[in-house]
Amino acid sequence: AYPLIREYSTDTGTAVASASGRTLQYRNTNRLVSNPEWQIGLQKTGFINEAGECMVMQARVAGRSVIMVFLDSFGKLSRIGDAARVRRWLERTYANERPAAEVSTEGTGGFTRPAVRVVS
Repeated sequence: AYPLIREYSTDTGTAVASASGRTLQYRNTNRLVSNPEWQIGLQKTGFINEAGECMVMQARVAGRSVIMVFLDSFGKLSRIGDAARVRRWLERTYANERPAAEVSTEGTGGFTRPAVRVVS
């Protein structure tokens, strides 16, 4: 629905001209965006006191569209490691299942099973 938000959230960086004509450089702080092994469709990282270091992203893993949400990571890099561990777990879990293209997702928004929740 908002292709520009999707594009900017998955770009490694961009330059834009300010109203004064000065060029401003922006870079994406999510290292996964520049990793060719990840197929990220949309992502956002951030920090607020109530939730700590956070990351939310939509990606293709093992042929499926998944949404991952990480709250209160120990640091900016631990959410990257957490995402890599969840991805490996999903790849092992789905390794012996039919590819998503063979599974009907009609009426499910593209998802074939409930979200995985890890609560500590």
